[in-house]
Amino acid sequence: VLFRSNYLQRMILVRCLRPDRILFMVYQFVTDKLGKQYVEPPAFNLRDTYDESSNTIPLVFVLSPGVDPATQLSALAVREGCNLRALALGQGQDEPAKRQIAECAQSGGWVFLANCHLMVSWLPDLEKIIDELSDSRPHENFRLWLSSIPTPAFPIGILQRAVKMTTEPPSGLKSNMLRLYNYFTDEDFQRTCAGQPQIYRTLLFSLCFFHSVLLERRKFGTLGYNVVYDFTYSDFEVSENIIKMYVDEVEGGVESIPFVTLRYLIAEASYGGRVTDDWDRRLINTYIDQYMCPSTVVEERYMLSSADAYFVPGEVATLAGFKKACMDFPITDPPEAFGQHGNADIASQISNSNALLDDLIVVNATLARSSGGNTEAKGTSSEERCMTILASLQEPSKAATPPLIDYDAIYEATNEDRASALNTCLLQEIQRYNALLKKIHRQKAELRRAVKGEIVMNDELDAI
Repeated sequence: VLFRSNYLQRMILVRCLRPDRILFMVYQFVTDKLGKQYVEPPAFNLRDTYDESSNTIPLVFVLSPGVDPATQLSALAVREGCNLRALALGQGQDEPAKRQIAECAQSGGWVFLANCHLMVSWLPDLEKIIDELSDSRPHENFRLWLSSIPTPAFPIGILQRAVKMTTEPPSGLKSNMLRLYNYFTDEDFQRTCAGQPQIYRTLLFSLCFFHSVLLERRKFGTLGYNVVYDFTYSDFEVSENIIKMYVDEVEGGVESIPFVTLRYLIAEASYGGRVTDDWDRRLINTYIDQYMCPSTVVEERYMLSSADAYFVPGEVATLAGFKKACMDFPITDPPEAFGQHGNADIASQISNSNALLDDLIVVNATLARSSGGNTEAKGTSSEERCMTILASLQEPSKAATPPLIDYDAIYEATNEDRASALNTCLLQEIQRYNALLKKIHRQKAELRRAVKGEIVMNDELDAI
């Protein structure tokens, strides 16, 4: 029967037996039906967004946890030859913001107003300034960049007019590696460490993998860290500058690289400055000892973990080549990539699967309400739909709520075999099942009365 069923039916069976494996089947299902590009999030390219903008339309970054667009924006301003003036909004920053917008609108510079959510009282004034840009005819190179976390206080007028961007924190080693390499340009990649370019590029790949592992290890919960740490791009940037500085000073071969110093500055100073637990510090030092060593540079295809897919690519000299090596990483990372046991990620996989299924239920319910295919249900209120569902639960059908199980009758029927563990378990389950049925019957009656207005609709009934 299993082999005659289609893939969707097999996914339902796997959902019942192994909920931690459902994500892998969903990836395969989407890849087979739609294509591989639908399971691989595209890399965020700020240049493409800039090309679609104009001098009268603002650009808004909708911030996500752990995402800071300031570095990418600064790099884009340098490549475009534009003067970027960044200002973090807060108390007393309204007049400096107005002055910078007015000056750059005349001279043609860029203005970046960060953290607009910290100054929501001034945003209506900013909306008026943006409305007046069309009439004032600003310089053709003028751009207004804004950033804010999602907040209901943000003016709708700005959002409707603006080009909106958001980048979710990457998930998986593959996405994290690609995101780090997207911060580099071909020119910077070729120009950096001209004396020892291959050593720098190899150590940079190891550093990217080290940073990605530290971020993704959080998914294991207490099996990952004793204390959860928010490592950021600034930690990576400082560590990359450390590697660049020491490799530039090397005059000999690999033996001249001070790996002990590199490991200490990266693991203890750069990343270790956030670490408060001794065992977590020991973990980070163990990782850096494996990733930042002479074998990383000398060996061909140096293995970064016990999983075969993760190794340092050899004889790769271009930025595109290293990005291609990252693209070859699997979409879902095995626990072995982090040095963990094969069962370490069961809890996180179940959590991710449940989150996916919950989102599907929400989307399906929304589509069902907005669909126009059912002409009878079209135009009905939520109260009417609720009463219809409650009525269907009363009808003698498969959807009807069953009556309580006669516990006393079953207790008497099993009286002769009371020592059996199965009978004891059966009686306990009947008690639990009856408690659940009583709650369902009570909530149905209360919900019906609440919809009719006979009693107050509390939070519990409103959630149902």
